[in-house]
Amino acid sequence: EYMGPAHTKLLDVFMEEVTEALDAELTSPLKKAIEDELRLHIHSVVLGQNSRDLKTLPTLRDFSCFLKLPALRFFGALIEFRTHVRDYLDTQFYNLSAISQHDWKTYEELRSLCQEKFDLTLTEAHLPGATLEQGLDVLEITRNIHIFVHKYTYNLNNQMFIEAPHLTPSKTLHTIHIRHVANSIRTHGTGIMHTTVNFVYQFLSKKFYIFSQFLFDDHIKSRLMKDHRHFLEDPPAKGHYPFKRAERFVKDIRKLGVTDTGASYLDQFRELMTEIGNALGYVRMVRSGGLRHISDALKFVPNLTNVVPFESAEEELPDCTRKATKTLHTVLQDLHSKLAEGSDYFTMLEEVFSEQMLTDCNQHLQHFFVIVPPLTLSFLDHIIASKDRVAKKGKEATFTDDGFALGLAFTLKLLRQNKAFDSLHWFASVDDYYFSHLQETLDTMNLKRAKSKKDKAEDGEVTTMKLTRARIQTARREFEMLFYAYRGSRVFFIERSEEPKDPDEGPGKRKEGDT
Repeated sequence: EYMGPAHTKLLDVFMEEVTEALDAELTSPLKKAIEDELRLHIHSVVLGQNSRDLKTLPTLRDFSCFLKLPALRFFGALIEFRTHVRDYLDTQFYNLSAISQHDWKTYEELRSLCQEKFDLTLTEAHLPGATLEQGLDVLEITRNIHIFVHKYTYNLNNQMFIEAPHLTPSKTLHTIHIRHVANSIRTHGTGIMHTTVNFVYQFLSKKFYIFSQFLFDDHIKSRLMKDHRHFLEDPPAKGHYPFKRAERFVKDIRKLGVTDTGASYLDQFRELMTEIGNALGYVRMVRSGGLRHISDALKFVPNLTNVVPFESAEEELPDCTRKATKTLHTVLQDLHSKLAEGSDYFTMLEEVFSEQMLTDCNQHLQHFFVIVPPLTLSFLDHIIASKDRVAKKGKEATFTDDGFALGLAFTLKLLRQNKAFDSLHWFASVDDYYFSHLQETLDTMNLKRAKSKKDKAEDGEVTTMKLTRARIQTARREFEMLFYAYRGSRVFFIERSEEPKDPDEGPGKRKEGDT
Protein backbone atom coordinates (compact mmCIF):
# COMPACT_ATOMS: atom_id res chain seq x y z
CA GLU A 1 0.00 0.00 0.00
CA TYR A 2 1.01 3.59 -0.58
CA MET A 3 2.50 5.24 2.49
CA GLY A 4 1.78 8.92 2.87
CA PRO A 5 4.09 11.62 4.11
CA ALA A 6 3.04 11.07 7.70
CA HIS A 7 3.83 7.38 7.55
CA THR A 8 7.23 8.06 5.84
CA LYS A 9 8.20 10.63 8.49
CA LEU A 10 7.19 8.25 11.25
CA LEU A 11 9.29 5.50 9.69
CA ASP A 12 12.33 7.80 9.38
CA VAL A 13 12.04 8.83 13.02
CA PHE A 14 11.73 5.20 14.07
CA MET A 15 14.79 4.14 12.01
CA GLU A 16 16.84 7.05 13.41
CA GLU A 17 15.89 6.18 16.98
CA VAL A 18 16.71 2.51 16.57
CA THR A 19 20.01 3.29 14.79
CA GLU A 20 21.09 5.71 17.53
CA ALA A 21 20.17 3.20 20.22
CA LEU A 22 22.07 0.47 18.42
CA ASP A 23 25.10 2.73 18.03
CA ALA A 24 25.05 3.85 21.65
CA GLU A 25 24.47 0.41 23.15
CA LEU A 26 26.44 -1.86 20.83
CA THR A 27 28.45 -0.28 17.99
CA SER A 28 30.34 2.45 19.92
CA PRO A 29 31.23 0.22 22.92
CA LEU A 30 32.34 -2.48 20.48
CA LYS A 31 34.65 -0.06 18.60
CA LYS A 32 36.26 1.26 21.78
CA ALA A 33 36.59 -2.21 23.27
CA ILE A 34 38.39 -3.52 20.18
CA GLU A 35 40.72 -0.47 20.16
CA ASP A 36 41.52 -1.00 23.84
CA GLU A 37 42.14 -4.68 23.20
CA LEU A 38 44.67 -3.88 20.45
CA ARG A 39 46.45 -1.22 22.52
CA LEU A 40 46.73 -3.44 25.59
CA HIS A 41 48.17 -6.23 23.48
CA ILE A 42 50.77 -3.90 21.96
CA HIS A 43 51.69 -2.46 25.36
CA SER A 44 52.21 -5.93 26.76
CA VAL A 45 54.81 -6.54 24.05
CA VAL A 46 56.48 -3.12 23.93
CA LEU A 47 56.46 -2.31 27.63
CA GLY A 48 56.65 -5.87 28.92
CA GLN A 49 53.44 -5.51 30.93
CA ASN A 50 50.54 -7.89 31.20
CA SER A 51 47.61 -6.84 29.03
CA ARG A 52 45.06 -8.42 31.37
CA ASP A 53 44.65 -8.28 35.11
CA LEU A 54 42.66 -11.40 36.01
CA LYS A 55 41.40 -9.87 39.24
CA THR A 56 39.73 -6.90 37.53
CA LEU A 57 38.85 -8.73 34.30
CA PRO A 58 37.92 -12.28 35.23
CA THR A 59 36.54 -13.19 31.80
CA LEU A 60 38.13 -12.80 28.37
CA ARG A 61 35.71 -11.51 25.77
CA ASP A 62 35.88 -12.55 22.13
CA PHE A 63 34.85 -9.64 19.91
CA SER A 64 35.43 -11.47 16.65
CA CYS A 65 31.92 -12.99 16.79
CA PHE A 66 30.41 -9.52 16.21
CA LEU A 67 32.70 -8.92 13.25
CA LYS A 68 31.73 -12.22 11.66
CA LEU A 69 28.01 -11.39 11.67
CA PRO A 70 26.50 -10.82 8.22
CA ALA A 71 24.98 -7.46 7.37
CA LEU A 72 21.62 -6.83 9.04
CA ARG A 73 18.83 -5.47 6.86
CA PHE A 74 16.71 -2.93 8.64
CA PHE A 75 13.95 -1.27 6.59
CA GLY A 76 16.09 -1.05 3.45
CA ALA A 77 19.35 -0.12 5.23
CA LEU A 78 22.28 -2.44 5.87
CA ILE A 79 23.92 -2.42 9.28
CA GLU A 80 27.36 -4.12 9.33
CA PHE A 81 29.43 -3.96 12.51
CA ARG A 82 32.60 -4.92 10.64
CA THR A 83 32.47 -1.83 8.42
CA HIS A 84 31.79 0.53 11.33
CA VAL A 85 34.75 -0.84 13.33
CA ARG A 86 37.11 -0.68 10.34
CA ASP A 87 36.19 2.94 9.54
CA TYR A 88 36.59 3.95 13.18
CA LEU A 89 40.04 2.35 13.54
CA ASP A 90 41.20 3.83 10.21
CA THR A 91 40.22 7.32 11.35
CA GLN A 92 41.79 6.95 14.80
CA PHE A 93 45.10 5.51 13.65
CA TYR A 94 45.51 8.04 10.84
CA ASN A 95 44.78 11.07 13.02
CA LEU A 96 47.06 9.91 15.81
CA SER A 97 49.86 9.08 13.35
CA ALA A 98 49.58 12.54 11.82
CA ILE A 99 49.76 14.21 15.24
CA SER A 100 52.81 12.26 16.48
CA GLN A 101 54.72 10.91 13.49
CA HIS A 102 57.45 9.45 15.68
CA ASP A 103 54.91 6.80 16.78
CA TRP A 104 54.26 5.61 13.21
CA LYS A 105 55.79 2.21 13.91
CA THR A 106 53.41 1.53 16.80
CA TYR A 107 50.35 2.23 14.66
CA GLU A 108 51.70 0.08 11.86
CA GLU A 109 51.98 -2.75 14.38
CA LEU A 110 48.40 -2.07 15.50
CA ARG A 111 47.21 -2.40 11.89
CA SER A 112 49.05 -5.69 11.48
CA LEU A 113 47.68 -6.98 14.78
CA CYS A 114 44.14 -6.00 13.76
CA GLN A 115 44.56 -7.97 10.53
CA GLU A 116 45.82 -11.03 12.36
CA LYS A 117 43.46 -10.98 15.32
CA PHE A 118 40.18 -9.73 13.85
CA ASP A 119 40.75 -10.24 10.11
CA LEU A 120 40.26 -6.51 9.48
CA THR A 121 42.33 -4.94 6.68
CA LEU A 122 42.92 -1.29 7.54
CA THR A 123 44.00 1.42 5.11
CA GLU A 124 47.66 2.42 5.06
CA ALA A 125 48.35 5.88 6.45
CA HIS A 126 50.81 6.84 3.64
CA LEU A 127 52.48 9.39 5.93
CA PRO A 128 56.24 10.03 5.81
CA GLY A 129 57.92 7.82 8.36
CA ALA A 130 59.91 9.25 11.25
CA THR A 131 61.81 7.78 14.19
CA LEU A 132 62.72 8.82 17.71
CA GLU A 133 66.28 9.29 16.38
CA GLN A 134 65.23 11.66 13.61
CA GLY A 135 67.80 14.20 14.77
CA LEU A 136 68.20 17.60 13.16
CA ASP A 137 66.53 17.94 9.80
CA VAL A 138 68.84 18.05 6.77
CA LEU A 139 66.96 20.94 5.20
CA GLU A 140 67.35 23.07 8.34
CA ILE A 141 71.07 22.29 8.45
CA THR A 142 71.47 23.10 4.76
CA ARG A 143 69.71 26.45 5.09
CA ASN A 144 71.97 27.37 8.01
CA ILE A 145 75.16 25.69 6.81
CA HIS A 146 77.29 28.67 7.90
CA ILE A 147 76.08 28.25 11.50
CA PHE A 148 76.32 24.46 11.43
CA VAL A 149 79.98 24.26 10.38
CA HIS A 150 80.90 26.73 13.12
CA LYS A 151 78.97 25.08 15.95
CA TYR A 152 79.77 21.43 15.22
CA THR A 153 82.99 19.40 15.10
CA TYR A 154 83.52 16.54 12.65
CA ASN A 155 84.76 13.02 13.31
CA LEU A 156 86.25 11.46 10.20
CA ASN A 157 86.18 7.79 11.19
CA ASN A 158 82.65 7.63 12.59
CA GLN A 159 81.19 10.13 10.09
CA MET A 160 79.39 12.12 12.72
CA PHE A 161 79.11 15.73 13.90
CA ILE A 162 79.13 16.71 17.58
CA GLU A 163 77.91 20.05 18.84
CA ALA A 164 80.56 22.25 20.45
CA PRO A 165 79.74 22.64 24.17
CA HIS A 166 80.83 26.28 24.44
CA LEU A 167 78.48 27.36 21.64
CA THR A 168 75.24 26.06 23.16
CA PRO A 169 73.48 26.97 26.42
CA SER A 170 71.97 23.49 26.66
CA LYS A 171 73.33 20.83 28.99
CA THR A 172 72.94 18.19 26.27
CA LEU A 173 74.79 18.07 22.95
CA HIS A 174 73.25 17.26 19.58
CA THR A 175 74.92 14.74 17.30
CA ILE A 176 74.36 14.13 13.61
CA HIS A 177 74.97 10.66 12.18
CA ILE A 178 74.37 8.87 8.88
CA ARG A 179 71.13 7.33 10.13
CA HIS A 180 69.74 10.79 10.89
CA VAL A 181 70.53 11.93 7.36
CA ALA A 182 68.96 8.76 5.93
CA ASN A 183 65.77 9.41 7.93
CA SER A 184 65.58 12.98 6.60
CA ILE A 185 66.12 11.80 3.02
CA ARG A 186 63.36 9.22 3.46
CA THR A 187 61.06 12.03 4.61
CA HIS A 188 61.94 14.67 1.99
CA GLY A 189 63.21 12.55 -0.92
CA THR A 190 66.59 12.20 -2.62
CA GLY A 191 66.27 15.62 -4.27
CA ILE A 192 67.60 17.33 -1.13
CA MET A 193 71.04 15.80 -1.80
CA HIS A 194 71.60 18.02 -4.84
CA THR A 195 70.18 20.99 -2.95
CA THR A 196 72.71 20.37 -0.19
CA VAL A 197 75.61 20.36 -2.67
CA ASN A 198 74.41 23.66 -4.17
CA PHE A 199 74.24 25.33 -0.76
CA VAL A 200 77.68 24.00 0.19
CA TYR A 201 79.10 25.31 -3.10
CA GLN A 202 77.79 28.80 -2.35
CA PHE A 203 79.21 28.61 1.18
CA LEU A 204 82.64 27.44 -0.01
CA SER A 205 82.73 30.23 -2.58
CA LYS A 206 82.51 32.81 0.20
CA LYS A 207 85.08 31.01 2.35
CA PHE A 208 87.62 30.69 -0.46
CA TYR A 209 87.26 34.41 -1.14
CA ILE A 210 88.33 35.09 2.48
CA PHE A 211 91.04 32.46 2.04
CA SER A 212 92.41 34.33 -0.98
CA GLN A 213 92.27 37.69 0.78
CA PHE A 214 94.31 36.37 3.72
CA LEU A 215 97.10 35.01 1.51
CA PHE A 216 97.08 38.20 -0.56
CA ASP A 217 98.02 40.28 2.49
CA ASP A 218 101.56 41.69 2.17
CA HIS A 219 102.66 40.50 5.61
CA ILE A 220 101.60 36.91 4.88
CA LYS A 221 102.66 36.76 1.24
CA SER A 222 106.15 38.17 1.84
CA ARG A 223 106.73 35.90 4.83
CA LEU A 224 105.71 32.78 2.89
CA MET A 225 108.02 33.67 0.01
CA LYS A 226 110.86 34.30 2.46
CA ASP A 227 110.36 30.98 4.29
CA HIS A 228 110.17 29.04 1.04
CA ARG A 229 113.36 30.61 -0.24
CA HIS A 230 115.08 29.89 3.09
CA PHE A 231 113.97 26.25 2.92
CA LEU A 232 115.42 25.84 -0.58
CA GLU A 233 118.72 27.54 0.29
CA ASP A 234 119.27 26.08 3.78
CA PRO A 235 121.72 23.13 3.59
CA PRO A 236 121.31 21.99 7.24
CA ALA A 237 117.60 21.39 6.66
CA LYS A 238 118.34 18.35 4.41
CA GLY A 239 114.91 18.59 2.75
CA HIS A 240 113.02 18.81 6.07
CA TYR A 241 111.13 21.98 6.97
CA PRO A 242 112.60 23.16 10.32
CA PHE A 243 110.27 22.89 13.29
CA LYS A 244 111.77 26.00 14.91
CA ARG A 245 111.00 28.09 11.84
CA ALA A 246 107.35 27.11 11.95
CA GLU A 247 107.27 28.05 15.65
CA ARG A 248 108.82 31.42 14.83
CA PHE A 249 106.17 31.99 12.15
CA VAL A 250 103.42 31.40 14.73
CA LYS A 251 104.98 33.87 17.18
CA ASP A 252 105.52 36.54 14.52
CA ILE A 253 101.89 36.32 13.34
CA ARG A 254 100.70 36.73 16.92
CA LYS A 255 102.62 40.01 17.13
CA LEU A 256 100.37 41.44 14.39
CA GLY A 257 97.44 41.41 16.78
CA VAL A 258 94.90 39.13 18.49
CA THR A 259 91.13 39.15 19.00
CA ASP A 260 89.30 39.62 22.29
CA THR A 261 89.41 35.87 22.86
CA GLY A 262 93.18 35.75 22.31
CA ALA A 263 93.07 34.22 18.81
CA SER A 264 95.70 35.37 16.33
CA TYR A 265 95.20 35.82 12.60
CA LEU A 266 96.70 32.38 12.08
CA ASP A 267 94.19 30.86 14.50
CA GLN A 268 91.35 32.49 12.59
CA PHE A 269 92.77 31.11 9.34
CA ARG A 270 92.93 27.67 10.93
CA GLU A 271 89.25 28.02 11.91
CA LEU A 272 88.49 28.94 8.30
CA MET A 273 90.14 25.72 7.09
CA THR A 274 88.18 23.77 9.70
CA GLU A 275 84.86 25.23 8.52
CA ILE A 276 85.73 24.31 4.92
CA GLY A 277 86.48 20.76 6.04
CA ASN A 278 83.26 20.56 8.07
CA ALA A 279 81.25 21.58 5.01
CA LEU A 280 82.94 18.84 2.98
CA GLY A 281 82.35 16.34 5.78
CA TYR A 282 78.66 17.27 5.71
CA VAL A 283 78.54 16.59 1.95
CA ARG A 284 80.19 13.23 2.54
CA MET A 285 77.66 12.38 5.25
CA VAL A 286 74.71 13.36 3.03
CA ARG A 287 76.06 11.13 0.25
CA SER A 288 76.48 8.20 2.68
CA GLY A 289 73.00 8.80 4.09
CA GLY A 290 71.55 8.80 0.57
CA LEU A 291 73.22 5.49 -0.22
CA ARG A 292 71.90 4.03 3.02
CA HIS A 293 68.37 5.21 2.22
CA ILE A 294 68.53 3.70 -1.28
CA SER A 295 69.91 0.41 0.01
CA ASP A 296 67.07 0.23 2.55
CA ALA A 297 64.55 0.91 -0.21
CA LEU A 298 66.01 -1.86 -2.38
CA LYS A 299 66.39 -4.51 0.30
CA PHE A 300 63.22 -6.30 -0.85
CA VAL A 301 64.36 -6.56 -4.48
CA PRO A 302 65.65 -10.13 -4.89
CA ASN A 303 68.26 -9.45 -7.61
CA LEU A 304 69.56 -5.96 -8.30
CA THR A 305 71.77 -7.01 -11.22
CA ASN A 306 68.83 -8.48 -13.14
CA VAL A 307 65.60 -6.53 -12.67
CA VAL A 308 62.99 -8.45 -14.65
CA PRO A 309 60.96 -6.13 -16.95
CA PHE A 310 57.17 -6.34 -16.81
CA GLU A 311 56.48 -5.82 -20.51
CA SER A 312 56.08 -9.55 -21.15
CA ALA A 313 52.82 -9.76 -19.23
CA GLU A 314 51.38 -6.38 -20.22
CA GLU A 315 49.14 -7.78 -22.97
CA GLU A 316 47.10 -9.77 -20.48
CA LEU A 317 46.73 -6.93 -17.96
CA PRO A 318 44.27 -4.01 -17.84
CA ASP A 319 45.43 -0.47 -18.56
CA CYS A 320 45.67 0.64 -14.91
CA THR A 321 47.90 -2.34 -14.09
CA ARG A 322 50.12 -1.63 -17.09
CA LYS A 323 50.70 1.92 -15.89
CA ALA A 324 51.49 0.64 -12.41
CA THR A 325 54.03 -1.89 -13.73
CA LYS A 326 55.76 0.76 -15.84
CA THR A 327 55.96 3.10 -12.85
CA LEU A 328 57.38 0.34 -10.64
CA HIS A 329 59.98 -0.60 -13.24
CA THR A 330 61.02 3.05 -13.66
CA VAL A 331 61.40 3.49 -9.88
CA LEU A 332 63.51 0.33 -9.58
CA GLN A 333 65.79 1.37 -12.44
CA ASP A 334 66.20 4.87 -10.96
CA LEU A 335 67.11 3.54 -7.50
CA HIS A 336 69.48 0.96 -8.95
CA SER A 337 71.28 3.56 -11.10
CA LYS A 338 71.66 5.91 -8.12
CA LEU A 339 73.03 3.10 -5.95
CA ALA A 340 75.51 2.02 -8.61
CA GLU A 341 76.52 5.54 -9.58
CA GLY A 342 76.96 6.99 -6.09
CA SER A 343 77.53 10.58 -7.19
CA ASP A 344 81.03 11.73 -6.28
CA TYR A 345 80.29 15.25 -5.06
CA PHE A 346 83.92 15.85 -4.03
CA THR A 347 85.04 15.51 -7.63
CA MET A 348 82.33 17.92 -8.78
CA LEU A 349 83.35 20.56 -6.22
CA GLU A 350 87.02 20.07 -7.03
CA GLU A 351 86.49 20.59 -10.75
CA VAL A 352 84.46 23.76 -10.18
CA PHE A 353 86.86 25.46 -7.75
CA SER A 354 90.14 24.35 -9.35
CA GLU A 355 89.25 26.19 -12.58
CA GLN A 356 89.00 29.47 -10.66
CA MET A 357 91.87 29.03 -8.23
CA LEU A 358 94.49 28.03 -10.82
CA THR A 359 94.09 31.17 -12.93
CA ASP A 360 96.82 33.80 -13.35
CA CYS A 361 95.04 36.25 -11.06
CA ASN A 362 95.52 33.85 -8.14
CA GLN A 363 99.29 33.53 -8.31
CA HIS A 364 99.51 34.59 -4.66
CA LEU A 365 98.08 31.18 -3.70
CA GLN A 366 101.09 29.27 -5.01
CA HIS A 367 102.88 29.43 -1.62
CA PHE A 368 99.95 28.15 0.43
CA PHE A 369 101.75 24.89 1.23
CA VAL A 370 104.41 26.86 3.14
CA ILE A 371 101.83 28.05 5.70
CA VAL A 372 100.63 24.49 6.41
CA PRO A 373 103.37 23.75 9.03
CA PRO A 374 102.46 26.79 11.16
CA LEU A 375 98.77 25.92 10.71
CA THR A 376 99.34 22.42 12.09
CA LEU A 377 101.11 23.89 15.14
CA SER A 378 98.12 26.17 15.71
CA PHE A 379 95.81 23.17 15.42
CA LEU A 380 98.02 21.19 17.82
CA ASP A 381 97.72 23.84 20.54
CA HIS A 382 93.96 24.05 19.95
CA ILE A 383 93.21 20.31 20.14
CA ILE A 384 95.46 19.69 23.16
CA ALA A 385 93.83 22.55 25.08
CA SER A 386 90.34 21.29 24.10
CA LYS A 387 91.05 17.74 25.24
CA ASP A 388 92.51 18.96 28.51
CA ARG A 389 89.22 20.74 29.22
CA VAL A 390 87.35 17.44 28.80
CA ALA A 391 89.00 16.07 31.95
CA LYS A 392 88.37 19.36 33.74
CA LYS A 393 84.73 19.47 32.54
CA GLY A 394 85.39 22.76 30.79
CA LYS A 395 82.77 24.39 28.60
CA GLU A 396 85.09 24.69 25.59
CA ALA A 397 86.05 21.00 25.64
CA THR A 398 86.01 18.75 22.58
CA PHE A 399 87.75 15.53 21.65
CA THR A 400 87.62 15.56 17.85
CA ASP A 401 88.01 18.14 15.10
CA ASP A 402 88.88 16.32 11.87
CA GLY A 403 87.39 19.06 9.72
CA PHE A 404 90.80 20.79 9.71
CA ALA A 405 92.55 17.78 8.13
CA LEU A 406 89.80 17.35 5.53
CA GLY A 407 89.83 21.04 4.60
CA LEU A 408 93.63 21.01 4.37
CA ALA A 409 93.66 17.99 2.05
CA PHE A 410 90.95 19.48 -0.18
CA THR A 411 92.69 22.86 -0.49
CA LEU A 412 96.07 21.33 -1.32
CA LYS A 413 94.38 19.20 -3.96
CA LEU A 414 92.63 22.23 -5.48
CA LEU A 415 95.90 24.16 -5.74
CA ARG A 416 97.82 21.10 -7.04
CA GLN A 417 100.31 21.47 -4.17
CA ASN A 418 100.34 17.96 -2.72
CA LYS A 419 103.79 17.21 -4.11
CA ALA A 420 105.10 20.60 -3.01
CA PHE A 421 103.89 19.99 0.54
CA ASP A 422 105.27 16.44 0.54
CA SER A 423 108.67 17.88 -0.41
CA LEU A 424 108.75 19.69 2.96
CA HIS A 425 108.68 16.33 4.81
CA TRP A 426 106.95 18.22 7.56
CA PHE A 427 105.52 15.32 9.55
CA ALA A 428 108.89 13.53 9.51
CA SER A 429 110.53 16.75 10.72
CA VAL A 430 108.02 17.02 13.59
CA ASP A 431 108.58 13.38 14.54
CA ASP A 432 112.36 13.84 14.56
CA TYR A 433 112.07 17.00 16.64
CA TYR A 434 109.86 15.43 19.30
CA PHE A 435 111.91 12.24 19.36
CA SER A 436 115.20 14.09 19.95
CA HIS A 437 113.53 16.39 22.47
CA LEU A 438 112.10 13.38 24.31
CA GLN A 439 115.48 11.65 24.37
CA GLU A 440 117.13 14.75 25.83
CA THR A 441 114.41 14.98 28.46
CA LEU A 442 114.82 11.32 29.44
CA ASP A 443 118.61 11.62 29.65
CA THR A 444 118.35 14.74 31.79
CA MET A 445 115.73 13.10 34.00
CA ASN A 446 117.96 10.06 34.54
CA LEU A 447 120.81 12.33 35.61
CA LYS A 448 118.51 14.19 37.98
CA ARG A 449 117.31 10.92 39.46
CA ALA A 450 120.86 9.78 40.04
CA LYS A 451 121.64 13.04 41.85
CA SER A 452 118.40 12.98 43.80
CA LYS A 453 119.50 9.84 45.57
CA LYS A 454 122.26 11.87 47.14
CA ASP A 455 120.43 15.18 47.44
CA LYS A 456 116.66 14.98 48.02
CA ALA A 457 116.28 18.69 47.36
CA GLU A 458 116.26 18.06 43.62
CA ASP A 459 113.11 15.92 43.63
CA GLY A 460 111.10 18.91 42.38
CA GLU A 461 113.20 19.08 39.20
CA VAL A 462 112.50 15.42 38.47
CA THR A 463 108.77 16.08 38.82
CA THR A 464 109.09 18.96 36.38
CA MET A 465 110.91 16.72 33.90
CA LYS A 466 108.11 14.16 34.17
CA LEU A 467 105.57 16.81 33.26
CA THR A 468 107.74 17.85 30.33
CA ARG A 469 107.93 14.24 29.14
CA ALA A 470 104.15 13.87 29.36
CA ARG A 471 103.66 17.10 27.41
CA ILE A 472 106.02 15.95 24.65
CA GLN A 473 104.35 12.55 24.42
CA THR A 474 100.91 14.18 24.22
CA ALA A 475 102.02 16.55 21.46
CA ARG A 476 103.62 13.70 19.54
CA ARG A 477 100.49 11.57 19.81
CA GLU A 478 98.23 14.40 18.62
CA PHE A 479 100.51 15.06 15.66
CA GLU A 480 100.32 11.38 14.83
CA MET A 481 96.51 11.52 14.90
CA LEU A 482 96.58 14.62 12.68
CA PHE A 483 98.89 12.83 10.24
CA TYR A 484 96.56 9.84 9.95
CA ALA A 485 93.50 12.08 9.54
CA TYR A 486 95.27 14.07 6.82
CA ARG A 487 96.44 10.96 4.94
CA GLY A 488 92.95 9.48 5.22
CA SER A 489 91.41 12.69 3.87
CA ARG A 490 93.73 12.70 0.86
CA VAL A 491 92.25 9.37 -0.21
CA PHE A 492 88.96 11.13 -1.02
CA PHE A 493 90.69 13.31 -3.61
CA ILE A 494 92.95 10.74 -5.31
CA GLU A 495 92.29 10.57 -9.03
CA ARG A 496 91.52 7.22 -10.61
CA SER A 497 94.80 7.26 -12.50
CA GLU A 498 96.67 7.72 -9.22
CA GLU A 499 97.51 4.80 -6.98
CA PRO A 500 97.72 5.44 -3.25
CA LYS A 501 101.20 4.83 -1.93
CA ASP A 502 102.41 4.42 1.61
CA PRO A 503 104.31 7.55 2.59
CA ASP A 504 107.95 7.23 3.53
CA GLU A 505 107.51 9.81 6.27
CA GLY A 506 105.30 10.45 9.19
CA PRO A 507 104.82 9.26 12.75
CA GLY A 508 105.02 5.59 13.52
CA LYS A 509 107.86 4.89 11.04
CA ARG A 510 110.57 4.86 13.68
CA LYS A 511 111.10 1.42 15.15
CA GLU A 512 114.59 1.17 16.60
CA GLY A 513 115.39 3.27 19.64
CA ASP A 514 111.87 4.70 19.93
CA THR A 515 110.63 5.47 23.41
